[in-house]
Amino acid sequence: MIASVERAIITRLHAAASQNVLGYPLRAESYGGQLDSENELAKIANSLPRALVTCTGVGKATDRGSRYLEEATFAVLCVARSLRNERSTRHGGLAGEVGTYQMRHDIMTLLCGQTLGLRDDIQPLIPHGSRILFNGMLRSMAVSIVAVEFKTSWLVEPAADGSDASSMPGDAGAGITDFTLLDGSWDVPVPAIRDEVALHKE
Repeated sequence: MIASVERAIITRLHAAASQNVLGYPLRAESYGGQLDSENELAKIANSLPRALVTCTGVGKATDRGSRYLEEATFAVLCVARSLRNERSTRHGGLAGEVGTYQMRHDIMTLLCGQTLGLRDDIQPLIPHGSRILFNGMLRSMAVSIVAVEFKTSWLVEPAADGSDASSMPGDAGAGITDFTLLDGSWDVPVPAIRDEVALHKE
């Protein structure tokens, strides 16, 4: 479900940008280390602003009888830069130059209360706060990064105790047997190791 929610968030943001709903270009994608270092950030600098989406954690499941309720947090990292000054990365400036504050507002508007086409599989996204991760200069670039967080939840229905693959939904049971018999070889070849130690007498 984590992957499904992440993809659905990206799809919604991408659709808004491609239909020019936002009024500025925005590239949305999964977070994959683009902000881990100055070198990585420099690689995407010419294609900002970007919205980078990731799951930041799944909490302890709550027992709901025969099912378990999981609550997850997702973050959309708003990344913007300006060739003029640091303030513009947050507030925007010239026509078409968006700042992270506007990006945050737009992402909140697009995602709050949404089930992202997943219908009854998840609860509507709830805003869970925002954090300013960075405001400043990197390699002579003025950059701002703001994380916008959302919570959602879904139910996990475990397979019946001792069930076989045929009773599991979709492809979840692929390759699973009842484990009544395990046939395996435990013979591990012993490598031929030879150590030679020379002792010197004085």
